[in-house]
Amino acid sequence: MSAVLMLVNGPGELWSLARPLKRALDELGVASQVFLLPCQFASGVEREVASSIWEEGEVIGPLGSWGTIGWLGRGRGLGRWRLLVQLGGDPLWGLLFKRRMGAELWRYTYRPKGGIWGVDRVFSPAWCAPLAERASSVEFIGDLVLSCFDEGLTSPLRLVLGDGSVLEGLRARVVLYLPGSRWRVREKGLAFLLEVARVLRDRRPGWGHLFLLSPFFRDEELSHIRGLISGFPLEGIAFAVGDVPSARGLFQVAVTQPGTNTLELMYSRVPAVVLLPLEMADLLPRWGFLWALGGLPLLGGLAREILVSRVLRLKSTLAWPNRIAGEEIFPELVERLSPSSVADFLLSWCEGEGYARALAALESLDFSGLEEGARTLAAEIGRRLFGGEASL
Repeated sequence: MSAVLMLVNGPGELWSLARPLKRALDELGVASQVFLLPCQFASGVEREVASSIWEEGEVIGPLGSWGTIGWLGRGRGLGRWRLLVQLGGDPLWGLLFKRRMGAELWRYTYRPKGGIWGVDRVFSPAWCAPLAERASSVEFIGDLVLSCFDEGLTSPLRLVLGDGSVLEGLRARVVLYLPGSRWRVREKGLAFLLEVARVLRDRRPGWGHLFLLSPFFRDEELSHIRGLISGFPLEGIAFAVGDVPSARGLFQVAVTQPGTNTLELMYSRVPAVVLLPLEMADLLPRWGFLWALGGLPLLGGLAREILVSRVLRLKSTLAWPNRIAGEEIFPELVERLSPSSVADFLLSWCEGEGYARALAALESLDFSGLEEGARTLAAEIGRRLFGGEASL
């Protein structure tokens, strides 16, 4: 019987938080299982990816919101686990599991401002301390995302299409493109980013362009990519499956969206530009009344675009490195964008002072001790379950 049940909701949490923690628990001999919570950001292949990390019988869900509530209502988890560990996501789910199962609930979060009430222990990366409103109730440790850079969790990229020389360090500069984990976002983002790459290739023929398809990519999507590149020469352009830690050292600048990727790029010490085109506002999850307007004919798309632009401009920053540093290390483009305008910005930023300043700011960040996040949390779990000193 597993002692620990991890509650995980999205692709970023599953791959970058649960995966390193599971390995650290395995090293301690602590058995774990994972429950895939409902998630608006889901890629649709969480179960297949989770089954590559855990044994098939150790993966539960995803069951959807009502299915999860029904699973809890039938008492399926009563007495099965001694400890629940929620990794990101809506804290309400963790509290529901705790109430129904009567187990202790721990939470690892990058937003220690909320979701603390009712949780037995809360953990966050040390750099979250200045962002926490109730720091006395949070235990600051390392970062599980940085734990993913451990050699045991990285593997060579899998080239699936294009020019393999991009992966061989033969280009003057390689731009990394991260089109996202969710297929709907990736489908729309790939077409946009391919056009950015085409414009850049015309202007800087010596550059390379690497499209990093996440571990949640399905090979069936290749037909869609081939359709996008039909009649499009792939010299200097490559598509590979993998994650940022596995691609480290192969690129000098990145184009990404808000999310866990920005942390991975920060730990790689590679400057990036963060895009959130308002044209893609229809792909964002819906929250509250104004988000619901997105479902209305004619008014929906406009309402959501206005909401996105107004709400996001109230936020000081979207990318984690910018929040951590207290300044804009990664430029954030939240506006109506065209491939040509993005390419123009990238060229002026990369070849001007902006890139050099970003690189210097990244080099000045101190990550010492943060790489032990997974092992530190696993050791705490071991102590709670077995008492005494649990160590690797």
